[in-house]
Amino acid sequence: MAIGLTVNIFPRFKDLFMSLLKKIVLFFFLSTACFTFAGEHQVDSLKNVLSTSEGYERVNILIDLMEEVQRSASDEALNYGDEALDILKESPDIMLETEVLYNKGWAFIYLNELDSAKTYSTLVENKSKSTGFRNGLIWSAFLSARILRTEGQYEDAIIILQKAIQENESDRDVVLKAKLLNELGSVNRRLSKNEEALANHIEALGLLEGLGDIDELTQTYTYLGITNDVLGKYDEALKYHQMALQINKKNSNKRGLAASTHNIGILYQKLGEYDRSLEYYNQALHYWKEIDEINNLASTLNSIGAINELKGNPNEALIYYKQALAIWEKSGSKYSIAIALNNIGSIYLSLNNYSESLKHLTKSIDIRRSLGDKGGLASSLLVLADLYNQMGNFEKAVSTGREGLKLAEEAGSWSTIREARNVLAYIYEHNGFYKEALAQYKEYKAVHDSIFNSQKQETIAELEAKYKTEEQKQQIELLERKSEIQNLYRTTLIAGLVIAIIIMILLYNRYRFKKQAHETLEKFHKSEMDAAEAKAAILQMEFDQKKKELEAARDLQLSMLPAKIPDHPKIEIAALMQTATEVGGDYYDFQQHPDGTLTIVIGDATGHGAQAGTIVTATKSLFNLLSQNENLDEILNHINYSIRKMHLPNLFMAMGLIRIKDDLLELAGAGMPTALIYRASTGQVESASLKGLPLGSFADFSYTKINVKLNKGDVVALMSDGLPELFNEKLEMFGYDNVIRKFEEVVKESPEKIIEHFTNSAKRWLNGNKQQDDMTFVVFKVK
Repeated sequence: MAIGLTVNIFPRFKDLFMSLLKKIVLFFFLSTACFTFAGEHQVDSLKNVLSTSEGYERVNILIDLMEEVQRSASDEALNYGDEALDILKESPDIMLETEVLYNKGWAFIYLNELDSAKTYSTLVENKSKSTGFRNGLIWSAFLSARILRTEGQYEDAIIILQKAIQENESDRDVVLKAKLLNELGSVNRRLSKNEEALANHIEALGLLEGLGDIDELTQTYTYLGITNDVLGKYDEALKYHQMALQINKKNSNKRGLAASTHNIGILYQKLGEYDRSLEYYNQALHYWKEIDEINNLASTLNSIGAINELKGNPNEALIYYKQALAIWEKSGSKYSIAIALNNIGSIYLSLNNYSESLKHLTKSIDIRRSLGDKGGLASSLLVLADLYNQMGNFEKAVSTGREGLKLAEEAGSWSTIREARNVLAYIYEHNGFYKEALAQYKEYKAVHDSIFNSQKQETIAELEAKYKTEEQKQQIELLERKSEIQNLYRTTLIAGLVIAIIIMILLYNRYRFKKQAHETLEKFHKSEMDAAEAKAAILQMEFDQKKKELEAARDLQLSMLPAKIPDHPKIEIAALMQTATEVGGDYYDFQQHPDGTLTIVIGDATGHGAQAGTIVTATKSLFNLLSQNENLDEILNHINYSIRKMHLPNLFMAMGLIRIKDDLLELAGAGMPTALIYRASTGQVESASLKGLPLGSFADFSYTKINVKLNKGDVVALMSDGLPELFNEKLEMFGYDNVIRKFEEVVKESPEKIIEHFTNSAKRWLNGNKQQDDMTFVVFKVK
């Protein structure tokens, strides 16, 4: 996450808080993406018994099969249901028929066919009313509540569930009541009523213990792990997730193993153990692929994206986030879509692409507001607050950050409260309000120490040691059964040594951290003023150095441009690059071929300063070398390959290539804004796409070109994204539609006048404010 460092006036904490900062905003929505699951009972055994059964016995086995496969193989469950209903047509039994309809409703929920699910919920309700079957009425309520939860109508779902629980009080179906309580807890968690959710799941656990219903018990352990995770009780969360994992291993439940390993991966991610977290995520990914669970696969892809972001690989993270978003958009899960949009917005912020960041964050915030998801909304607002801060809008940054803090407190999410304090501290410090920054930092530290106190860390270490010991015990029992006594002793000895070493390392690290923290705090209290003065001097030195670097980069950038505009017999050309205060990486160039063909390039590098100058220099050299190539798409493919081979970290080049030969215009693009073409014969403006991934991002991306015929009086306008993505003082973007309108106003003028109209429009839009990015234009008219 590009939230920024905690508070720089505490230099010895810099590395620690950089890692802690990246954990929390990103991880709130990871904890909301945790998994729950149902058991997988001997499906093969049921199928074997089914082959020799008939009548009501066969119907009951078909119902059992429906319950087992309705999530993992929903279509198969529907087929079992249809067969059962056919049997019941000949030998009617209303209660059995109601149970079949109930399970078909669940299968349609898992297929995300909610209209069909609603139909079966109504059928279950009507049949139950006609026969006085009370459990059937509760089943119908359960189905309706899940449908409402899926649609994001949480308050309505709670009303139905509370009524169903009351209806079940006089019945003895304890497992059904536990299911209803778990569902109520899940809905409360989505409304950020986390303490209420925890109480629901604890009550369900109390009902289930000793009953022998392994599936719902495991489900309840998982719910308790998720809820404790959200509340920042990581030791409790790990305990419950490991209990679920042990049951799933014992039962060889692949779906359960996938869910448990993913959930444990989230916990280690929050504890900063990224490599261990990635191990668990990769295990989960393997299981999801094996059982073909696409939506849950997306959640694990999203989590792997988070690890890449935290380890400083934003472009890799973006790939995983976009894969997850594509899957969730197809399934229509608003809750999950909001998570992916938030993550993508965070990545674009770290890449300084403010317009894309604002677009994705705004969508995520709108969805979370509509769902009433206070915790998720708080996390998104904190990222937005950092965006405003980086864009120089201090007032909006503070107000947005405070709104996020308020929502986090209402949701009771301690990890998000901690992050809110952290973000506000950085915003105040970044803008010179050191007293306010220190106050926020102290609040942050208090919450941090509460979440990560030594007792909880010790409990987590003990749980992990216990988990490893139980795994080793299972291995030992297996070896004993195989009479491998010698290997048993060797394994036990090595395991004991490893555990002893791990415990020693944990104790040493705990001691070292406490000692360093104590020494640092003492030093801070003695030299707070000195640190502030030293920081001011460092900031001035950094500012002077940055100014020199920007001046050198600006000179380099301008030197890349052609010395003059080519004189072409068939077209009239004009070009201009208007740089921003902070040097970007815009670029344009021309190459005139001996036969009169003219090739034009316009580009926009990522980043600013010397880094942008580096990739512009490389691109100019490659263009000069390859411009004689007959195929524009091949030029882009060659440049893309060459930039990739240079291994420039996080540096890419958006580029548009245009070639004019006789009356034919060829275009090929790599992430540039659309080219605008005015047709003199019709008076209409057309668009020609220059889309495609920026150069240097993917080695195997294949670029394409298009051909357009030009006639006398036609005008073509090319530009970088500086004008369409220009922000005014209200943070409103100029927009591509506005660019087209401005172009239509002057299409009959000369290319110079058209460019002048663009720049004047930009000046009026800014109204005296700072230009954020370079604006580059190449315009030509057919004579």
